[in-house]
Amino acid sequence: MKRWWLVTCLAYVGLLGLLAAPLLLLCFSDVPPGDGMYQPPRVSPSEALGIYREPLFWILVAVGAVCQGLFLLIPVRAAEARPVRRRHVLSAAIVCAFLFTLLILLFALSLTMAWFRDNIPEPLAWGELCATGLLWVFWGIVFYRLYDPDDPLALTHRLGRWLYRGSIAELLVAVPSHVITRQRNDCCAPAVTFCGIATGLSVMLLTFGPGVFFLFAERRRRLQPRKTQETKTLLPGQPV
Repeated sequence: MKRWWLVTCLAYVGLLGLLAAPLLLLCFSDVPPGDGMYQPPRVSPSEALGIYREPLFWILVAVGAVCQGLFLLIPVRAAEARPVRRRHVLSAAIVCAFLFTLLILLFALSLTMAWFRDNIPEPLAWGELCATGLLWVFWGIVFYRLYDPDDPLALTHRLGRWLYRGSIAELLVAVPSHVITRQRNDCCAPAVTFCGIATGLSVMLLTFGPGVFFLFAERRRRLQPRKTQETKTLLPGQPV
């Protein structure tokens, strides 16, 4: 099962890498020329491909892969019929609370950028940042208490639904906010709303991880009895 866990994480990393440049090009290639002191960020195809040379991009991809792996801890142990310990539940709760809080933060920032442009009131900015830490702790406790020892997979299904719905809600705000800020000659706002779009898509893809893993696991279970049956039918001394 560990092999399929690794395959699932690598598939997630591959999707992030495959979508990165097209998403960057889609969000910044058709920006109208600026007529003020700010020039909206404009990205050419060659510049979009240049994202793969940026160390920060691969650091973020690695963070996403780690989150995907921790999110799969409970499904992997359940598929292997091994006990799910409290530390596994705590790890899943912490990473999912982090992702859910990140969605909430970018949801709020996208709305703020669409409304206030680049001139965000300082108390509002500090308030959003401080609320992020508190929300991480709050959602971590909530998600941890959702765990039911009699049904370990129920926690993964619930967290997946929460993250999936949160990513959709975040995209429903980030995409229109990006369109609004892109049409204005804002300096930093389009970059923030783009981060909201990228995060929403990344979290949405991450929620598919357990389903993909169980497809691999089910395929393995179907093939294993067949191989066992073929081995039993061999006569003694017959070459395998």
